[in-house]
Amino acid sequence: MEPMITATADQATLPNAAARNVDDVIRDFATAGADLPRASMRWALDHWDMAGPHFVALLTRYAAGADRTESMESVVFFVVHLLAERRETRGFSALCRLLEDAAASESVLGDAITTTLSGVLIGTYDGDAAALKRVVESATADQFVRGAALDAMSYLTRTGVIADQEMRRYLLHLRAEMRPRSPDFVWTAWACSIANLGYADFASEVERLMSRGFIPRTDIGMNGFNRRLQRTLDDPERLAGLKHDRIEPFTDAIGTFSKWYGFSEQYKSNQAARAARRERKVLLEGPRVDPMRRVGRNDPCPCGSGKKHKKCCGRLG
Repeated sequence: MEPMITATADQATLPNAAARNVDDVIRDFATAGADLPRASMRWALDHWDMAGPHFVALLTRYAAGADRTESMESVVFFVVHLLAERRETRGFSALCRLLEDAAASESVLGDAITTTLSGVLIGTYDGDAAALKRVVESATADQFVRGAALDAMSYLTRTGVIADQEMRRYLLHLRAEMRPRSPDFVWTAWACSIANLGYADFASEVERLMSRGFIPRTDIGMNGFNRRLQRTLDDPERLAGLKHDRIEPFTDAIGTFSKWYGFSEQYKSNQAARAARRERKVLLEGPRVDPMRRVGRNDPCPCGSGKKHKKCCGRLG
């Protein structure tokens, strides 16, 4: 059942912001759509003593399978990024449980899986390396989620949070045990982690897996791996590879999402124009069979935006 959502004040100005509470913020997150709820995000960050525990509890319930509604997907998207910005480690275990569910993590995070997730994991990390390893090795997790978890482990290793020898042993463990034993992005992430950590003595293992087809040469190739490795080795701090791949703690939710196309005025304008064209076509041609009728809400949108139908044209119906 969808939660009851009431109309909210204008997201950008949010009059009487001081009088708001966490429930108001949750409603704004649930109904945000293409309007970035900047003021509610700012309020939550400024009143973390109230918002933080509520957000952790909400994420924990969602990860456990409760309240899996579309509006709650939007809420959890903002919640996990705010948790990371505030270095809220109490949400880490629930986040890892969520990430082991490929469908749920994709519904909540979407494009963030390949852009901000590694930083979110770094920002919320609570010291439980076993939980992060479970995500990396999970057969039920999305391959790009698994890759982001490996990226996070690489950063945590290079900054001394995870011991270097532990990471070396773990990468060898993955070489021997990780599934699938076939091409998958998690193997590409494995090779990139080795390059970004400067483990030149592991290069032969990377080459062996490439020759067996585990690491698609179209993803990286041995020449690409060697360039990545040399970039790291040329840096006395061994951080150049991680910086190049933008693997770092997530720090600025409002600033980051303000630049996303999905929250831009151009996106809203394009969506409105697309809807208007459809309406004009119906007026000119009369009723017709809806070409979207067999498009599932979780299928790619036929308009070519790259988004799910429910996050794009399906939202206009």
